[in-house]
Amino acid sequence: MLVSGDWDNFSTKKALVRTKSAHTIILELAPGQHRYRFEVDGRRAVDQSKPLSANVRGEQFNMMTAEVVGEFAVASNQGTEAHSPPGEYSQEVREPPANARAKRKGNPNDPPMLPPHLLRALLNTPPMQNPLLLPTPHHVMLNHLYINRGREQEGVAIFGVTCRVRTKFLTTVLYTRNI
Repeated sequence: MLVSGDWDNFSTKKALVRTKSAHTIILELAPGQHRYRFEVDGRRAVDQSKPLSANVRGEQFNMMTAEVVGEFAVASNQGTEAHSPPGEYSQEVREPPANARAKRKGNPNDPPMLPPHLLRALLNTPPMQNPLLLPTPHHVMLNHLYINRGREQEGVAIFGVTCRVRTKFLTTVLYTRNI
């Protein structure tokens, strides 16, 4: 099922994604009224349960209103200009404030601790009912290299990375022995 609309003068047909209960698509549209129509099996179609419109040639279209809602809305008393946080900006590398260094333990030049969601690596999660399957990873876990230092005493280093390939997730684990 395809959809086209006046947002690009009906020049492109975009495929809808089929879910269990509907066909969906997410488009970024300008606020206002828009006409659209579907193409099913090569034939133009409209949804009779939605508002309809016709042009001078008698072709029917569905009508919709696109609105700015929620966090994307701009308050009327504010301009559309983006505002930067206050402060001075430059290319110079500055040392963190002394009180920030005092709060951190260990060497102050060490990188900061990982955010907590990156500590839940797939390699460290308990197995599911099928021990050959890993749980679906959280999106923030993708494309990060994980190093398991638990077996460094034995001279074994374990590295892991999870990537997404279309709708599948691929986790690669590398075991290496330090010689």
